[in-house]
Amino acid sequence: MQLVLPTLKEALSRNAELKLLVGDYLYIRQPQALELLIEELPGAEIRLHRSNGISFHPKGLFVSL
Repeated sequence: MQLVLPTLKEALSRNAELKLLVGDYLYIRQPQALELLIEELPGAEIRLHRSNGISFHPKGLFVSL
């Protein structure tokens, strides 16, 4: 999280629309990381996908402004 957070903040500072989808596939999650996202990126839409153990492969699209 510490590696990508500065870039995400910079995108928000340029008025980028930031939507993040995080998941719990294989029950891997860090509540502290999610809290950090919510606290540090108040302008972002952040959602959690509950996989219930079913394979989930998020795709991302990055657009430069």
